[in-house]
Amino acid sequence: MKKVLIHALALAMLLSMAACGRQAETVQVTPQPAQEPVASTTPAEESATTEEETTEEATEEIPVEVGVFDLERGTVLLNSGYEMPVLGIGCFMLSNEQAENSVYWALRDGYRLIDTARIYGNEAGVGRGIRRAIDEGFVTREEIFVTTKMWTSDFDNGDAAVDASLERLGLDYIDLMILHHSQPWNDVDAYQAMERAVEAGKLRSIGLSNYYEPEDFDRLVNATAITPAILQNETHTLSSEHRDEGAHCAVWHGAGILVPTGRTRQYPDAL
Repeated sequence: MKKVLIHALALAMLLSMAACGRQAETVQVTPQPAQEPVASTTPAEESATTEEETTEEATEEIPVEVGVFDLERGTVLLNSGYEMPVLGIGCFMLSNEQAENSVYWALRDGYRLIDTARIYGNEAGVGRGIRRAIDEGFVTREEIFVTTKMWTSDFDNGDAAVDASLERLGLDYIDLMILHHSQPWNDVDAYQAMERAVEAGKLRSIGLSNYYEPEDFDRLVNATAITPAILQNETHTLSSEHRDEGAHCAVWHGAGILVPTGRTRQYPDAL
């Protein structure tokens, strides 16, 4: 009896092992897709990557809008594509000697905008002051923004007036030339002469001064090709008769910048 039980148990074990073998044969193993190795980075590399991304974000250029004063940089972008300093020195009522010294010391002190005019009679002195500053090496021509104005008696021969200002200033180009006053019978011809000077590289920007009536402004702008970059009018609290009209010209037509040019010599109390 004992032998029979042993044989029965042995037979059961054999049958069980055979069944397990068949089950193992039918099990299919689904292959797993191979994973690409993940590159390991050290803390120093991660820090360098983050620092590089931050630097890229910080160096992104902020777009500059035409006519918007950038007070941090102290400039304004004109519609001609050139930047003009917002603070400078005017040379009205200065002799050539005074203009030379004033311009020289203004440039030495950090000013970069110089404003003169043919009728001031001191373009030659302004030019000498600029050359002194450049020769001493603390400023370059490209850093200086020179403005001059064409007087009404020169409007009939605007091309010659541009060349004469260049010669008196001793410059290869003028950053901004302005028609000094409205003169309906020939200011369009004078402005067109300035347009030709822009094409020739003698002037970089052109504009108007003392155009207070919107109709007067429209008359010239509609007859010419280049929109004025500057409308420079006398604008201050003691010159109220033209204050609103001048501001409206700049706002209505988007000519560029309305530059206040108060003449304090006429109003000593304003000092």
